[in-house]
Amino acid sequence: MNRTLLTALLALFVSSAAVAAETPQAGFWEALKAKAEKVTPRKKSPANTAVGGVRSAKQQEAELYWKGKEQPLEADPEELDVFKQALQMAAGGQRQESIKLFEAFLGRYPQSQLKMDCLKALEQLKQEK
Repeated sequence: MNRTLLTALLALFVSSAAVAAETPQAGFWEALKAKAEKVTPRKKSPANTAVGGVRSAKQQEAELYWKGKEQPLEADPEELDVFKQALQMAAGGQRQESIKLFEAFLGRYPQSQLKMDCLKALEQLKQEK
């Protein structure tokens, strides 16, 4: 009985590993799409602030870092739209158009928080040939 149970568990493990190995691209795109949905569009401040009587001096807000707490992703609405459009084209099978949009994204937004995801997406698209 123990051998039968062990054999069944081994077969289940091997089959689940084979299924997981068959669809790595689908999991990648779904994870990237879920991450893009969590990005918060940055709101532009309608007013300038003054410090020490200096007119229109911009202040930087200090971001507190708590160890273990995930920092929220923020992006400009235009930046987020370009990223999502490229992602939709990749998911829709329009590989060349998606590559062009991701490369344009990198050119327009080199300091984006989505830069690493964009680079991973480009790498994935170029491997899918």
